Amino acid sequence: MVLLAVPDVSAAMSQTVVLAAKYLDWNKMGNRLAIGYQGGRVEVWDTELNTSIFELPAPQPYFFSDLQWSPIDDAILAVARGTPPDGWMSVLVINVETGNTLLTLDGYPFVTSIAWSPDGQLLAAGISPETTETASTRHELRIWDATTGALLHELLAPNATGIVDVTWNPNGSVIAGGTHLGPVLWNYPPPPGSTPLQLANYQVNTLAWDPSGTRLATYSFEDNRTFKIWDTSGATPVIVASGHFSDVTDLDWTMSDNRSLLAIAERSNGVTILDGLTNTVEGSAPYEGKLRAVAWSPDGSQLAFGGRPTDPLGSRVMIVDSAAIMTPPTLLPVPTPADS
Repeated sequence: MVLLAVPDVSAAMSQTVVLAAKYLDWNKMGNRLAIGYQGGRVEVWDTELNTSIFELPAPQPYFFSDLQWSPIDDAILAVARGTPPDGWMSVLVINVETGNTLLTLDGYPFVTSIAWSPDGQLLAAGISPETTETASTRHELRIWDATTGALLHELLAPNATGIVDVTWNPNGSVIAGGTHLGPVLWNYPPPPGSTPLQLANYQVNTLAWDPSGTRLATYSFEDNRTFKIWDTSGATPVIVASGHFSDVTDLDWTMSDNRSLLAIAERSNGVTILDGLTNTVEGSAPYEGKLRAVAWSPDGSQLAFGGRPTDPLGSRVMIVDSAAIMTPPTLLPVPTPADS
């Protein structure tokens, strides 16, 4: 059941340009959905009033790389965007109710992903290094005080390459980064002399923690289009589930009715809902177009997903009742050892 189809006013103005919804995130109350569009425009949709309540325009040639709500304040949104061709970017912390920018972190190389700490006190960002930097000076993960903007940590990935995606585990003790050469875990705060843990040697396109903070889902197009779930509770993370998906663009995990549900967005095949503990497919939702993003509401009762619709005037973002897209569970095909 579709609860809400979020329109895009830009589509009504130009039927020749269809801008994708690339990033989605719910606020902690679950009544506001932040949408980041291709081209740099950011919109906040009130899902109870069914109306847009905030817009951050994108004067060309802006582009946009990520957004995330503060986990402690329903009015505070962090946004990363910049101007090509040099790729220099800013991370903005914005109050969407007043329109005021509370914090601006300027002058950084390409920011690929941002993540709040669970207590809302820190901001982490994955950085694609400058081409002029040497391996010893590249800082792939940067962490700031979210109130003062003070830079607290600059942490290297073990393979000295840029980070594609960043996510903080729910208890705040580990930050996961998907890099061009593998998934990486940083303990936080970083113990003196510690080094991050690299889990594998292939590019990771997207990743997500489960609500317990002990399981990490990763997807790699390079690794034979393989999706994996890692158990990180022990000293050595181990793969506890894996499967094949054609082209995964986003992952999001929630707990709902005592089930650990992982939403998997495939570019051309809609959304698949997987129980992350039993490795069974629990539901699905179609999308008419190229899917880019997926996000559970905080209580898991609703699922938002969006991308570039086939119809130029079609809805970029759909919100559905999660119970309505559940199906009888089926086992996820497990790849052979050669595949994984």
